[in-house]
Amino acid sequence: MARTLADRFSDRDAERFVGREAELAVFDDVLVDDPPWSVVMVHGPGGIGKSALLREVVRRATARGFSPWLVDARELAPVPGELDTILAGARNEERSLILFDTFERMTALSGFLRREILPALPENAIVVLAGREAPGPEWFQDGWEQVVRTIALEPLGAEDGRALVGGYGVEDGPASAALLRWAGGSPLALTLAATVVRREGRWREEDFAQ
Repeated sequence: MARTLADRFSDRDAERFVGREAELAVFDDVLVDDPPWSVVMVHGPGGIGKSALLREVVRRATARGFSPWLVDARELAPVPGELDTILAGARNEERSLILFDTFERMTALSGFLRREILPALPENAIVVLAGREAPGPEWFQDGWEQVVRTIALEPLGAEDGRALVGGYGVEDGPASAALLRWAGGSPLALTLAATVVRREGRWREEDFAQ
């Protein structure tokens, strides 16, 4: 089967993904036939790497025979039945992985998810909700506490930060150290700054002062 541009994007994305060993270990435990948790809730501030983590989870899940269904809440149409339509195919899969990114945009639907959408999924389905806010207490009562696991994403450490900017061609040295200090462990900030260094051949913190 001929490779596509999407395959090329995914390969590059996988090459530049660094760190998150502890978080990925949780998903390694979940992506099995009899998982200890059915719902994983990932939360952290903007730019902390939630979407990048989800893409890596999709790659790992696909290699294990799961069928991924990624829903970006920013693209959900505000019409009745939209979620039912999107997830209709997932209900027919034996090993479905359903991921909701930017979940903070659809928290008003949390009750509907718990009452209607999630209970109707196949027994071995895995659901991942990724958003900026920590899950509310309603996700840890009425039995949901038995199947829900939370992950709070923290800033990248120095070693992982150096590996990330190194993937963009910024060698370990004064420029790399300056980027790490400025970005404070934010993968998005590190990526943007490393891209500027690669393009401009220099780093000026004042360029990002706005």
